[in-house]
Order: sequence, then structure tokens, then C-alpha cells
Amino acid sequence: MKTSTLISLLLSGIILILSALFLTGWLNGAMFMHGNIPSGSRNMIMHGTPKSNTTGTIQGVPTGGKLSDLPEAKPTPIVDLKDGDTYDMTVSRVKKSIGGSEVAMFAYNGSVPGPVIRAPKGSTIKIRLTNTIGEMDATLHSHGVRLNEAFDGVPPDQGGKTPVSGSGNTVDYTIHFPDAGAFWYHPHVRDDIGQGMGLYGNYIVTDTASRFANPVNREEYVILSDILLENRQIVPFPKDRTDHSLMGRYGNTLLVNGTDQYSFDAKKGDVVRMYLTNAASARTFQLNIPGAKLKLVGSDSGKYGKETFVDSVLIGPSERYVVEAYFPKAETYTLTHTTPDKTYTLGSVNVSEQIPLSSERRGVGVRGIIHKHLIPSTLTPTPSMRWGNSSRSTRSRQTRILHSHSG
Repeated sequence: MKTSTLISLLLSGIILILSALFLTGWLNGAMFMHGNIPSGSRNMIMHGTPKSNTTGTIQGVPTGGKLSDLPEAKPTPIVDLKDGDTYDMTVSRVKKSIGGSEVAMFAYNGSVPGPVIRAPKGSTIKIRLTNTIGEMDATLHSHGVRLNEAFDGVPPDQGGKTPVSGSGNTVDYTIHFPDAGAFWYHPHVRDDIGQGMGLYGNYIVTDTASRFANPVNREEYVILSDILLENRQIVPFPKDRTDHSLMGRYGNTLLVNGTDQYSFDAKKGDVVRMYLTNAASARTFQLNIPGAKLKLVGSDSGKYGKETFVDSVLIGPSERYVVEAYFPKAETYTLTHTTPDKTYTLGSVNVSEQIPLSSERRGVGVRGIIHKHLIPSTLTPTPSMRWGNSSRSTRSRQTRILHSHSG
């Protein structure tokens, strides 16, 4: 047989193998995109058929434990740190009400999402991570932050230099914030499990430079995600393998800040800066607030040089966007996610002529992140915000910038 013939056959075989792998991944994504889970398909894995010698699963309730024994998830706090501060963070199990049922989840410092950590640009902080999960190692990966690789949260078996935090162990992370913007943290050991069970949170790095940010009435930190529920519990994850192609699975319940009942309050005429993060393993969100005016002002790569009015924001897994939303009328606005087939309700914004005093004190709706830093609500859009001067064609454009760090 001629050498050219052998090469042709070899290339054909490679193409067939790659095509099969691509088709497997595509079918896998299609099945789970809208939460449609065929019977018996849950054990499909990345590299072939299910193993017969499985070593069990990871689930929210520990082996031999009870859901009722877990502590309730706490509201997500905002933690303001300054240069040189040390902050203790613990990975633990909690229970949380989702879809009318209590489910077991993982949490940073007892909340889902974990604490919003705010720090000024140029600061360096230390986080001491302690893992109490018991059945799974943990790390703290600071997604999008440019830092020393020794503290990047990538373990040695993945080519990194960060030691893992086993059960009861504590690992120190020195984190420097050279850039302003929205970043997030999550584990880099079995990301599919960690993120799917609630291990994610935001860093907000502030810049005090004059005119760096537009004046707004308030800020909201919004983390989008999804979970896969069956029989009112999160479907367990196999310990020894990922059970879907790539690094995660589509959920059938959409969450905003760890809840399916997200809302916050605002006053008529308010401008709210929303820091958006997609913590879902596989799902892309098409985010919109019908009736509100949305202006895209930044992303993973920082503040935009040119702000753009948009109709919606398309945000892929791990991406972050900064949007300023203007609410011109006193009414209830709906936060939506739109696919080619359906529009999903993610939450609501309750806009009134005057925010109730109780809402001002807590800084947000009943089920959202708790803010302690409201800008006075008397602030109104200034001419520099250009809220009324954009054309429809301008609003329909969205500048897409790839996220600066893919890990």
C-alpha cells in the first residue's frame, strides 16, 4: 500500500474521531440546554460510557447526614477590605429554599453567592480559605485577576502551583488587585461540582479616580447561574468523572444571586449600576429588562472607552458586564432571559414613586444581596449620561469583548 494511501486513511480516521467527539458534545448540550433530561442519560461522560466501578457521588447532604441538620444559608454580605487586610473564608454545606423546596448546597462563609468582596484598585489582601466539605478538595480561583500564579487557585495536578485545601485544612492566598472592575472567585477543583452547588462570589475592585464611573443612585451585584433539580434536590455529581461534556451541565432552574425569587427595589428615575456575572457552567444568558433603558459601560476588560445603549446583554459562562439601567416609570419591571424558543423570568425590579424606608435600610429587595451603601436617591440622570439622546440603531448594538481570563 502506498504511503499516500496510508496517510489518507489515517487522516480520514482522525476526522471521523473528531466528528464523533464533536457530535457527542453537541447532542449533550442540546439535551440539557432547556433542562430536558432523558431517562438514563445522566451518566453520559466526557470520554465514553459510564464506568462500572464508580466510587459514588458528591451531593449536598453529607453521607449519613440529614438535610435538616444543615444550617440555613445566610444573606450575602458586602465586605469592604483595604490594603493589607486579612479575611477568613470557609467552604461549608448549607440548606437553601429554591423552587419551594429546601435543597442542600455548598457555600462560601455560609452564603450563596459568597460574600461580595470590595477592595480598592492597587490593594493587596490575604484570604485564608478553610474547607469543611469533607468529601471534596477546594481552592480559591480569582477569575480575571492578574496575580502571582502561586495564588491563582489552580492545583499542581492541573499545572498550577496552589496547594488544595482538603477537609479541615487552611490555605492562605495573597491577592493583589491591579485593575478596577468586576471579577469573581470559584474553586478550581471539580469546577462543575463547585459552581453547580453554589461556590461562587464577586470581587468588586473600585477606582477612586475622578470621573472613572458615572454617578448612579445605587449598585446591584448580580450573579447568574442555574442548577439541575430532580425530586426537589440537586442531582448528585459523580466523584470520579465529569458527567457531561466539557466542564458542566445545563440546569433546569435559573437562579439570580442563588435564588429563583430575585428582586430589588428602586425609585422612579433611578439609575442603577448592575455588575453582571455568569457563574453557570454551560449556559449563556441573554439578559433584558423590558421598559428600562440599558447602557453597556464595561466588561471583563474594564471600563469601555465608548458607552453604548443596548436592548439586551449576551453573557457567556464566566463573563462579566457592567450595565447601567434607567427606570423611567413607577412600575414593576421584569428581568428576563431570552432564547430562540422561550423567554424566562429571572426576577423583578419594583420601582415606586418613593422607596419604602425599610427598603432603603436594607438597600435591596427582600431576596437579593444586602447593600449597606446607598447613594442618595435624589440623584437623577445628568446630561453626561445621555439617556435621552440615543437612536434605536445605537441601542441595538452591543460591543462584545472576550473575557480576559478563561480559567
